[in-house]
Amino acid sequence: RPRPRGPPPSPMAPSTRLKLLALFSLSALVILAFRLGSNIQFTWYLRKDAPYCSIPPDVAADTEAFSKAALRALEDLGIPHFLSYGSLYGAIRREGPLPWDNDVDVGIIMPDGSRGAAAHREWLPKIAAAFGPAFDVEYQSWGGFYRVAHRTVRADLMIWTPRGDSMRRDSVEYHIFRWNHDTFHTFPARLVALPLPFLPFGDQMWPVPHEGLEIMKYHYPKDWWKEVKPPNCQREDGEKDAAAAAAPAPAPA
Repeated sequence: RPRPRGPPPSPMAPSTRLKLLALFSLSALVILAFRLGSNIQFTWYLRKDAPYCSIPPDVAADTEAFSKAALRALEDLGIPHFLSYGSLYGAIRREGPLPWDNDVDVGIIMPDGSRGAAAHREWLPKIAAAFGPAFDVEYQSWGGFYRVAHRTVRADLMIWTPRGDSMRRDSVEYHIFRWNHDTFHTFPARLVALPLPFLPFGDQMWPVPHEGLEIMKYHYPKDWWKEVKPPNCQREDGEKDAAAAAAPAPAPA
């Protein structure tokens, strides 16, 4: 004998449908915002004015002091290192820092496969001791780098780790903004395979990645070949060009 059927399911209440629609819309907006944000290049000088457009003498002297200390410290610790980002542009194009760059960018590859914030914090006292008391050194797990400060100069020692055939930043930020890092902060490991070539950076010779600007195609895929200046330096160049154009032509001899 057939079982008696229960009452038919009640239709979804309008308020429940609205809540589900609102939740779906909010989730879609969050995913879209995250995806768009992950495609933004976060280079500071694309967004704000530089403190100067030509390196002052005191900053040049402090940069030279940092350069000497960093090479000595990293070599003593046996940490492979190389110029990266804006500092690599400076070495290739100007044999020194870019005139408007107020920090030094150095890539490092930690020995013994050290990974994760806990391992990098263990290295902090060693790195600080190698630099010496004239330098302030701290570890920042979010960005995955050691920040070294000396008077007017700041430098970031950015930690790279091999993952298969690629190098990636070892940071908390990488795990949250994975798409962004895969777009701007991942490159083939062959570009930093030892031994590395050297280029002048001020009065010092620094290791640099192989193949010149090839690595920049991964950091700045949309304009890696350009020299992009901060907004105030672009305005300064425009004012100089306008003044030169308005100047009267020299009288014929």
